[in-house]
Amino acid sequence: VLHICGKTNEIIHFMHECGYDAVSVEHQNDVAMSRQKIGPPPKNLLLGNLNTYKVMVQGTAEDVANEVRAAIDGGVDAIWPGCDIWPGTPAENMKAMVDTTREYGSKKKKGG
Repeated sequence: VLHICGKTNEIIHFMHECGYDAVSVEHQNDVAMSRQKIGPPPKNLLLGNLNTYKVMVQGTAEDVANEVRAAIDGGVDAIWPGCDIWPGTPAENMKAMVDTTREYGSKKKKGG
């Protein structure tokens, strides 16, 4: 997995050309644009792009769920923190990330 911190929409095609199995992007990226630039899965995996501080640390479980759904709708193949998970991230927010990914991701995979 290749991850470069910051807004990488302008260079994502170069990141993809490096030949990694997946590209990870931060919350600053427009994941729909990133998806368009690297192409469809399964050959072109896109991971991202939860805001690990503003949403995961400071937000509510509902904020986290909304961010997960937006990332899935934008075209990520796996929910991934935009950067490191911060110490002090509330357990309920981690649970919301996992639960929403499982529930919403499964529905989207089935065409829902």
